[in-house]
Amino acid sequence: MNFERILAPHLERTRQACRQPGEYLIIEDTTQLDYSRHPATEDLGVIGDGGGRGFELHSALAVRVESWTLAQRPEGTVTGLFGQECRTPRPAPKGETRGARLRRPRKSQTWATAFKSAGRPPVVFSWGNPSFSLSAAPTATGVYTNVPGAASPYTNTVSGSQTFFRLQAQ
Repeated sequence: MNFERILAPHLERTRQACRQPGEYLIIEDTTQLDYSRHPATEDLGVIGDGGGRGFELHSALAVRVESWTLAQRPEGTVTGLFGQECRTPRPAPKGETRGARLRRPRKSQTWATAFKSAGRPPVVFSWGNPSFSLSAAPTATGVYTNVPGAASPYTNTVSGSQTFFRLQAQ
């Protein structure tokens, strides 16, 4: 059993919930867990100003927006943990040049990790006129064919191939 296997079912439930129509906020934060006072603990990273020992826990919490206040502040309910990652930061190599440091992965790239691992959300098409039909083609100028059974709202799971859609009056 490891960290990822313990989290996997919860992350999947939260990500499935976030695929439902609605507006969601993903709130992220990194917490430094300091084990400097535990000298026997192994496999720790460098934290703080470089003198601390521990690891960083980066968490992404999903919140479903239920409404907005008059002051344009969201009010919502917690959906669950959208992503979480443990890191053990390593000190910069001795003699590292500024150019080499700038080529290293940045901590800010962690913020996108949860989204990349969650996969693409489905695309939902809605239209008000029932006389329209949805059609799809592999290219914008390609041959469009009717999407069988497509009624508004229609949910399309995004796949690896690019697809173009249009509404046609019947």
